[in-house]
Amino acid sequence: MEPEQALGPQNPGDGPLLRRVRLHQSWYRATVLGLPRWGTTRGRSPRQLGSVLCEQDAAAGLNFVSLAVKQLYDARHAAGWGIDPSSMAYMTSSQALTINLFGLLSQDDAWLLRCLNEWLGRVDLTSIDTVELEFAPARRSQHLNDQTRIDVLVVVAGARGTEVVAIEIKYTDRFNSRYVDISTPSYRELAMNSGIWADPTHVLTDRRVNQLTRIHALATSHGLSLNIRTPVSLLVLAHELDTSAGQIVNKYRECVTTSVVQLISLRTACESIATTAPPSQRTTARLLQLRYGDEHVSAWPQPSPRSSSLR
Repeated sequence: MEPEQALGPQNPGDGPLLRRVRLHQSWYRATVLGLPRWGTTRGRSPRQLGSVLCEQDAAAGLNFVSLAVKQLYDARHAAGWGIDPSSMAYMTSSQALTINLFGLLSQDDAWLLRCLNEWLGRVDLTSIDTVELEFAPARRSQHLNDQTRIDVLVVVAGARGTEVVAIEIKYTDRFNSRYVDISTPSYRELAMNSGIWADPTHVLTDRRVNQLTRIHALATSHGLSLNIRTPVSLLVLAHELDTSAGQIVNKYRECVTTSVVQLISLRTACESIATTAPPSQRTTARLLQLRYGDEHVSAWPQPSPRSSSLR
């Protein structure tokens, strides 16, 4: 089978980012996982795509980088965790990406600390208290009375004391996909009690930064409930072709007072994970890097023009 055929169907209507990611995930399925079959999307207009696992391969947990990560997914799902079932099959799923990255890192506190220190430009973080994937309060009334979730919430200790790190991960999805009215008493009270925004009236009504504002607010509210006053660090991992993510992170950074707001490319994040991996995890970490960071390996060479046509 020719390389292009092995990749499976692609969607010619995709934009540059989604086209690149789908191509790479199709390559990973065919070349690294050695899976000749592909699956079909769900919804009203299903279509076959090379970046979707077939039902059997999805059920076998092949969208996850290790058995331990798959078991974490199963445990969270059984607990009624807010999960999209398509993350089992869609290789382009941001939720599958989150589970793969932090399901792996959460198995070794020292490894996670090495990565967090590097991504945040620090050296002082020394211990992990908790790591929660898809964090949300058990009841909305506990915090801000909405349905905001945080991809990864870490409570960590360092030279500044105990603090919260909130991590948002984007793969092919975009910010601002869902706008929530947060100009509410709960958010205004948090703004007054925490001082995290220079101009609360502006940030609570700016649609461009709505999602980051909600994530930062929930992490801050959670920290305050634990008597943590240290400003929350907000970390965004995004594809380097996602220029809009960089623009939104820069815009939100202008809104905060003392919190760190940091953007890291997925390529850089995966390189950090691989280079800092403990010996027992090096092979899995390298597979993770190959899947989400090393997209250059799936750039199939294009055929050269025939010399006869130039004579």
